[in-house]
Amino acid sequence: VMDIMNLGRLGPEAIPALERALQHQNISVRQAAVPALGQIGADALPALEKASKHEDRQVCWNVPRALGPIGPAALPLLEKLIRHEASTVRRSALSSIAQAGPEGIPILEAAIQSQDTEIRAGVANMLGEMGPEGVPLLAIALQDEASTVRASAERNAGKTGAAGMLLVEQARQKAPSHHGPIPLHT
Repeated sequence: VMDIMNLGRLGPEAIPALERALQHQNISVRQAAVPALGQIGADALPALEKASKHEDRQVCWNVPRALGPIGPAALPLLEKLIRHEASTVRRSALSSIAQAGPEGIPILEAAIQSQDTEIRAGVANMLGEMGPEGVPLLAIALQDEASTVRASAERNAGKTGAAGMLLVEQARQKAPSHHGPIPLHT
């Protein structure tokens, strides 16, 4: 397994070997291939996209985490993974997008408008990872029709700073019947 993980350091020429490792019968070998592909960077994006469709859910779940360090080049694939059939993959993709900084904000802005409540709640859960940059999205999430989205936004508001806390207070004053006492993480 360590040999597989070290293959990523070889760069793009290791991609074929890592793609073969994704098909290995040993789950540990398959799982080690994903972060190794991530180490290679943008050249490995096609292989990582293929891995995101793997029958092994653990392989799929590792893909967004491997994409995060690649940076902006990985954002289109992360955006696709928001709609993955596995909720663990969707959550991991949202987290990687939130950690991408300003480049990921347009994707999260679109996702917070999704018809899918689970996606909107996932964005609200990631707002804390964005810090103050998440405040505009927090304002949207706090007004969401779904209580799960509003509750997620409230729980994570403290991580966005004073502006986020102020938005929560304003939302509670406007619609006190929708907002029960939710502990805020600061």
